[in-house]
Amino acid sequence: MDAKDQDREDLDGRLTEGQDLIARVRRWRREASAYHQAFVQHAIRARDFYDGDQWDPQDKQQLADEGRPALTINLVRPQIDLASGIQRQEKIDLKFIGRTKDDAPVAEAMTKVVKYVCDRNDFEMRQGDVFLDGVITGRGWFVVEMHYRDDFLNGEIAIRQEPPEDVIIPRGVERDLSDCPWLLRIKRIPLAAARRLWPKHKDDFKILSEIAEAQRDNEPGGDYGKGSDAVPAGASDVSPYGHDAVEVIEAFWEDYEPVLLLIDEIRGTVEAVKDERRAREAARMIETIRLVERTRRVIRCARITGSTVLEGPITMPDGRYPLIPFFCFRGRKGDYGIVKNAIDPQQEVNKRRSQALHIINTSANSGWITDDPELLEQLTEFGSRPGMGALKKAGTTYERILPTPMPAAVMQMEQQSRDDIKAITGINSDLLGIREATQSGVAIDLRMRQGLTVIAAIFDNYRLALREVARRVAARIVAYMPEDEIARILGEEATPELVRQVKSFDALRYDLVAAQSPSTPSIRMSNFLMLMEMKKTGVPIPDEAIVEASDLPGKEKILEKLAQPAPKMPLPPGLGGPPPSPGAALAPGGGPTPPGLPPGFPPPAAGGMGNA
Repeated sequence: MDAKDQDREDLDGRLTEGQDLIARVRRWRREASAYHQAFVQHAIRARDFYDGDQWDPQDKQQLADEGRPALTINLVRPQIDLASGIQRQEKIDLKFIGRTKDDAPVAEAMTKVVKYVCDRNDFEMRQGDVFLDGVITGRGWFVVEMHYRDDFLNGEIAIRQEPPEDVIIPRGVERDLSDCPWLLRIKRIPLAAARRLWPKHKDDFKILSEIAEAQRDNEPGGDYGKGSDAVPAGASDVSPYGHDAVEVIEAFWEDYEPVLLLIDEIRGTVEAVKDERRAREAARMIETIRLVERTRRVIRCARITGSTVLEGPITMPDGRYPLIPFFCFRGRKGDYGIVKNAIDPQQEVNKRRSQALHIINTSANSGWITDDPELLEQLTEFGSRPGMGALKKAGTTYERILPTPMPAAVMQMEQQSRDDIKAITGINSDLLGIREATQSGVAIDLRMRQGLTVIAAIFDNYRLALREVARRVAARIVAYMPEDEIARILGEEATPELVRQVKSFDALRYDLVAAQSPSTPSIRMSNFLMLMEMKKTGVPIPDEAIVEASDLPGKEKILEKLAQPAPKMPLPPGLGGPPPSPGAALAPGGGPTPPGLPPGFPPPAAGGMGNA
């Protein structure tokens, strides 16, 4: 076989592999289309209710045709904003702790590098955005990936929020995606940007854009349910970039590859073999070393558009998906947020308030009774206007028709609906900590804790998502961040051995545990007060720990002062200087000590004690 035949065979192999990948991605998308479409429709409705667009268009048009009001009394948004406010006030930092005392320096170093990455990405703001997505729609997504916009050589770790409507997953996967077989992220990219990112496929992008525009003209509703390659994956068939855009699918899927493990029975270590030949020679020569073949789970990634593979497949560095979900509530039929169960009582509030206003409007001029046709005509046209005057003939009678009072049940039912929304969402006034005249601070704190218990599952799911974010960020640090950048972040404490341990996947897997720590002033202040109370009760808490937990300006200088050794206090006169020679002990005044007194003991007054 000559070189040309070999190149042709390699090209055919790559084409076959690419066609197989495209077919698999289309099948995955088609299988999940109904499940994802139901979630998208629910997410759109939930966002509309949060934004105040709460009337069905047909009902609203019918009321307008009848001249009746359609009021929106948005009680859902304050409930969601209260839950979001609790999360924003209690933001937490990502950190790592060591499994043993020996792992503490590596854990502290990894925490500092992760903190640097989070600060670069405004992670506190991202937390609030993803949490708000989750409590409204049911899903919020973090994405941890590499960006090469500013650093073309090494790249930069980016933490971003991903719209829930753009991520497709199978039904019923675990909260940490540990059993998720595949995941798709759909992006609509402007044609000019796609050509700049993938210049080799610029002609393919133009063809795809024309096909998509033709399909939209022929089928305005789109055919997302068929898993088409040229229509958006989200809720609508209109891209925010207009028709001049193409769809790019970023596919992630799990795969398994063989791995050869070297087991040292004496040291109890297991290592992946990099040089198979040398490993087999060592196994033949040393009885305590043996080789074992296993398979390991890896995550592959590729980007495709239409029938073209733009990039990949490549292997993710840590065997995990770069997208991390936050699930608010999980049901048998799908994921949902706090808004879903509040929709019906919210609609009832709107309809009852609109009906009450309609009753008031229609009863303002309920009508007149008179035996004079001319007077009746005047009263009918002008009777509801202030300052109206009418000429009454002698002997003519007239009276106003009294309107039927508005039923009290209308307003009572509206108040009931308001209370229902608070009870259904689990977010009530107890979380606000509103103090009544007869309540103590302890009672208020207890009410707030009880209120938080109702929505504790939401925050548990969110903390799980943050731990997964910490693991993804640490994996990108190990895989991509240069050692000199890590050393610069760590500062003076950076040593070659410490940097090497931070860059070790083994340390990340076996020695470090992802955790969280409070970062907002309110939680720090609470911790500071608890430390002060413990100090008062006699618990030996170091002063450095109390200062570190405080929000004092310039506390770094105070910590530096506390870290310095205490200065030696000068001794009283006569107690300093070199020790006296034997047999010549000195009294405090510098003279010899009288017989019978220890050195340094003051001599008796002149004349003895009898003269006192």
